[in-house]
Amino acid sequence: YKDSDDASTRRRLSRAVAALIERFFIQHSESLAHRLGSWDTVCVVPSTDREPPHPLARALSDHGAGSLGPLEQLLRRGPGEVAHRKPDSRAFEPTTAVADRVLLLNDVFTTGARSQSAAFALSEAGAEVLAIVVVARRINPDWRPEVAEWWNRQLAIPFSWST
Repeated sequence: YKDSDDASTRRRLSRAVAALIERFFIQHSESLAHRLGSWDTVCVVPSTDREPPHPLARALSDHGAGSLGPLEQLLRRGPGEVAHRKPDSRAFEPTTAVADRVLLLNDVFTTGARSQSAAFALSEAGAEVLAIVVVARRINPDWRPEVAEWWNRQLAIPFSWST
């Protein structure tokens, strides 16, 4: 949804990603409310190398994922450098005064460095970060044998929206 050279493919995949997120929030809204309470706004973790808005924020805005609540760009890149498994407290800066209960949304979780850096910046700005919701998790089964074993076990479990 981010990198295709074909604009129609990017639009189609953006609609699919927005629909996936919308379905998750509709199906799990009661559980989320029970665990987290309510949130005032949703913030997409900014990209480390793309200009705003983040493709995920654009997909959600363009294709209407209303069950999330208000979507705001609360962060921008800061002077810090996020590296693989190395969050940086200066990687992001608030774009505005923040005093809300915020739900962070990240499109891909690899090591958590970007998500942690974004959560830190929001917390330092006065926000209460309730949770980080991740759309996709990047797994590298070639990294270590135990990761490959875990991944193969996961592949054997049938997909279910309820779990």
